[in-house]
Amino acid sequence: MAREKLFSKEKLDQAFKIFDLDGDGFITKAELANVMGGIELDDNAWMKLVKEVDSNSDGKISRDEFLNLLTHIL
Repeated sequence: MAREKLFSKEKLDQAFKIFDLDGDGFITKAELANVMGGIELDDNAWMKLVKEVDSNSDGKISRDEFLNLLTHIL
């Protein structure tokens, strides 16, 4: 039951919206770096993070790619 609460559609949408600052339905390298601003990484490191999640190689993280990431790590 705890897992079901954690993965409710509303909670996942809220988590995605935290990163999707412009509301276009994607998380870019810049948005990721902005939200995670306290972490000191260079541009290449942020891009590497995006590439690891970006299954269709479009340079950004879609909602589905974000959900796949969360379901694999939790």
